[in-house]
Order: sequence, then structure tokens, then C-alpha cells
Amino acid sequence: LGFKAPRSNRESQIARVLLHLSKAPNSKNKIAMDSFSAPPSRPSSQLSPQDLKDQLKSQLAMEYAQQFLETVRGKCFEKCITKPSSSLSGGESSCISRCVDRYIEATGIISKALFSGQQ
Repeated sequence: LGFKAPRSNRESQIARVLLHLSKAPNSKNKIAMDSFSAPPSRPSSQLSPQDLKDQLKSQLAMEYAQQFLETVRGKCFEKCITKPSSSLSGGESSCISRCVDRYIEATGIISKALFSGQQ
């Protein structure tokens, strides 16, 4: 998963924070990327229906993750970064961490509600 090129200095700050969060050891904000990065082992013409289904699920999950990061980046950045500079203040960093945690928690609650209704 890569970040799109930031459109401003403010967006580059949040991109750095999200990248940092995704690499932080033992972080509850760590973003799993390994399941998205592996290419299929066979050409698509030789894939079984289950392999195609799995590949589609993986692609949809990657698209969702990218959209989620874009949303979090924009919303948390607008809320937390008051004075763009070359580094984040302690308050800005804490605000972004709390904001990202809230989005992750809310997404989990919504997902559980949606999936429990389907069963």
C-alpha cells in the first residue's frame, strides 16, 4: 500500500504519521500489508474459481484500505494540524493517534454490525 503524493505540506505531515503508525511495532494502529502484496502464483487463465474469488477479495480489500487511509488522512489532518510545519508537535501527534484510533474502532463496530446482520 502506498500513499498518493501529498497535495500540500499539511498532507505530507499526516502521510508521514500514518506511515510511521503502520510501521510501529506493537501498535494497535499497525496496518497489515503482506496479504495484499503477493502476486498470484499462476496466470489468471489458469486460476481456479476459488483462486479468482480470493484474488478479487484481496483486490477489494486493498481498495478499501486505500480509501480508508485517504479518509483518515484527510479528516484527522483537518482536525489535528493547526499550524503546518516541518514536524508535528506533541499535541498534534497525540491528536492524530487518537483520531486514527477512533476511525479504526468505528470501522470495526460498523463492520461487525453489517456482517452480523448478514448471517
